[in-house]
Amino acid sequence: MVLVPLVDAVRSLTDSEVDQTADASIDALLTQLSNERRRLVTHHVHNDLESDEAVTVRELAEYIAHYENDDGYTSDDRKAVYVGLWQCHLSKLTDAGILEQVDTHEFVPGPNAAAAVAILDTAESVTGGAE
Repeated sequence: MVLVPLVDAVRSLTDSEVDQTADASIDALLTQLSNERRRLVTHHVHNDLESDEAVTVRELAEYIAHYENDDGYTSDDRKAVYVGLWQCHLSKLTDAGILEQVDTHEFVPGPNAAAAVAILDTAESVTGGAE
């Protein structure tokens, strides 16, 4: 079965690799990564930024709007993503330790970002990147 390597990879993440102070567990990370926008944010802050570089909510909204609309996004598209990030996704990623809020509108990778990306990378390699 195709999911066996993914399950094995997730099991290989020990509790010591997941920051328990962030109220996270493997189950919590998987739950947070079940949403595409949260996966996009996780990948972006971990893979596309310098380790100490902060990203604004506006930059995240533009990044996701660009991805979702094949470069042809409007200000309304960006605003809809922005509102969704604030109302739902950013707090969940912060609670799971995937993001850390450093200012009112700025975030950096949290203590569990690397573990979350490892889960995503394994899932993508197993599924061939299919959603």
